[in-house]
Amino acid sequence: MRLQSLFHFSFYLTLALAGACLTLPSVFFLWWMPLCLGAAIAFFYLAWRYEGVWVLSETAANQIGVFIAVGAAGWILFQVPRSVEQLAAGGVNWPAGLLPHLGPLLMILLIVKLFRPKRLPDYWVIQTMGLMMVALAAVLADERGFGILMTLYFVSLVWSLATYYLVRERVLVASGVTPQQAPLFGGNAIERKDPVPWSLWGVPRATLWTMTVALFGLLLFLCAPRQGQTQWNARQLSTGGSASSKTGAEAGIDLNRIGYVELSDDPAFNVTVRDSIGQVQDPANIRHWRQETLEVYSGGRWYPQRRVRESEVHPGVNSGMPAARPAPEQPAHDQWLITFEVKPSAAGGLVLAEPVDADLGIGLDPRIDNRLQSLSFFSFPEGFDTFVASGNPTRNRIYSYSQVVTARGEQRLTPARGISEAFSATLAKYPAPPALTGWTRELLLRLPGLNDDERRLNDRQQLDEQHHARVAEALSDYLTRSGEYRYTLELRRKDTTLDATVDFLINVKEGHCERFAGGLALMLRSLGVRCRVVKGYLGGELDESGHGIVRKSHAHTWVQALVPGERPGELHWLTLDPSPLTAAPDGVLASWWNWFNENLLDSRIFWRQFIVEYAPEQQLDLLDALREMVTSKRGWLKLSLLAVAGIMLLAGPRLGRRLVWAARQWWNAPSRSTTASVPFFAELLRLLHRYGPWLPEPGQTPREFAAQVAGALETERKSGDIAGVPCRVVDAYYQVWYGGRPLDAAQRAEIDQLLSHLRTRLAK
Repeated sequence: MRLQSLFHFSFYLTLALAGACLTLPSVFFLWWMPLCLGAAIAFFYLAWRYEGVWVLSETAANQIGVFIAVGAAGWILFQVPRSVEQLAAGGVNWPAGLLPHLGPLLMILLIVKLFRPKRLPDYWVIQTMGLMMVALAAVLADERGFGILMTLYFVSLVWSLATYYLVRERVLVASGVTPQQAPLFGGNAIERKDPVPWSLWGVPRATLWTMTVALFGLLLFLCAPRQGQTQWNARQLSTGGSASSKTGAEAGIDLNRIGYVELSDDPAFNVTVRDSIGQVQDPANIRHWRQETLEVYSGGRWYPQRRVRESEVHPGVNSGMPAARPAPEQPAHDQWLITFEVKPSAAGGLVLAEPVDADLGIGLDPRIDNRLQSLSFFSFPEGFDTFVASGNPTRNRIYSYSQVVTARGEQRLTPARGISEAFSATLAKYPAPPALTGWTRELLLRLPGLNDDERRLNDRQQLDEQHHARVAEALSDYLTRSGEYRYTLELRRKDTTLDATVDFLINVKEGHCERFAGGLALMLRSLGVRCRVVKGYLGGELDESGHGIVRKSHAHTWVQALVPGERPGELHWLTLDPSPLTAAPDGVLASWWNWFNENLLDSRIFWRQFIVEYAPEQQLDLLDALREMVTSKRGWLKLSLLAVAGIMLLAGPRLGRRLVWAARQWWNAPSRSTTASVPFFAELLRLLHRYGPWLPEPGQTPREFAAQVAGALETERKSGDIAGVPCRVVDAYYQVWYGGRPLDAAQRAEIDQLLSHLRTRLAK
């Protein structure tokens, strides 16, 4: 490939990679972006194939520009939220929500620019537009696959830059015009047969430059984490699409998202459970750890009901938060004392053990970074029967507090505390979509284990209260044990025109705990059963040192239904866990794919923690890991292996080429003893192979080989003066090897001079 052709190809390849970088994260927001990329690549091909043949006039370009401006204005007006509900569903301010829609406009502008006459300065304009597309993609992307694609883009960009400077230099020298007048492609001043001055077209050199800069850039990035507590989440710019999420508690539940849920074994919070005599208990004995209750459902999302005034959200003077209480030195014989150490950035917020009983004591002995606080971290809003964490806990502080619970193990029924009519109405205010209501009523007629009275609906098409508990348990058992539903970490949608929960229950029937909890809650509400969704964690474990740990992979979601008690007016919370006991079956290909994903889990976690969400706390964790590595034998072994791998990566290709060359020399040499015994003949073979390349064929005598090389050199106009050197060296070789007469000093000097002259001429 010649220089001009190579530059032409690298120019359009770079733009195509920029479009691919933009398309990968944009699919989450605009499902048709791959179609847009396909059309763009088709136009790139036409522009590359018919360079200079199809050219837009200035008038046509201006008309297209006006059309794009009008279309962009209409596109923006179409994307502006048209109601308060639509604005709230987006999760962000609408100008930020327009960000993903800039990608197609950039692609269209780039295509128009490609069909205009291009001069040398236009290279920077066009490639800057491609760089803007990659920058927009970097804002929207949060997965490691984008990092690989972006690296390929930068390698291609460096490759294109290197060829551009060579082309620019030769155009300006040959034509004698200014850069504004010189064409970017196909100039008559460039010789079409001008060769590329690098081996393999310069791609290895561009790759080495890119990786070197990327390595130093990554080191600088790790030394400068982002400040502040807000983490960028590009997925909030849209109400749906494909996403990969990780286990752990986040605010609310979004059932619209699809993708994979990553299991992270990172600690969420630490907990110590002690009995009345101070003995440490297994935290797995606490079945549920509650973090957030969600009562409001809208558009596939669950939200918490607003429970407190603004003054109560931020603790302070007259804030309404209760005063701090000390933890008991020794709990009663039937009680456990639980001590928490929670970093909100890791756990997603503050947690308490179920059942939460304010009379026993919650949030005792509150401390932040081991500094005692005067106010509790929790309060109970009147009439809501749930706890409220104090304001917005500082994400990177360590919150320490205690809680007293009754040591009764798992309790499915717990008393409800003073629920107000307003809160009770909230639990039934957001019913299921009509399609799900009809489906649930049909299901009720065929549920096993229920009698006719429990299946019967009243005049309001709802269940009587005395049957709420039995029907709720039957519906939960149906999702768990019927075999029609299976648990999986792959989140899918089948019919996006339906509500997310309706699509899950009727069509998909596979998902994780959030989908099953959300589905059961809407099924219960469609029958008049008041309920809420609860987010938190499930179980725990003891580490090697005996400390309790609840990990992010323990994150869980369940349902609490408000059912009547045995006494008139008495209410209880019935805990229901509808997640199935069986996982979705995998085919052979799916099993291999799951194995591949599991083995790449560490790279996904690294991409999120040290690229997307890199903050001071991740920097400290990284420094601790490095410190531990350099202070342990296993760490030094890892460093040694990494050093060897790095050396092989850098020196491997060159070493491999040398080994291959040595093997070929050994194989093609007439005789190993010949080259070893006559060094100047071995040097002749080495020079001819390196710069020719010429090697003796099997069975060919040295004199025949020398005559062949001399004939080849004679045909080169600039090499005729060295055509007789191989024959003269072979004559000396015959004298030494077959005649048994060593060279004298004058002959050795002559041969050395001939070989030196041959080396110089061949090198040129």
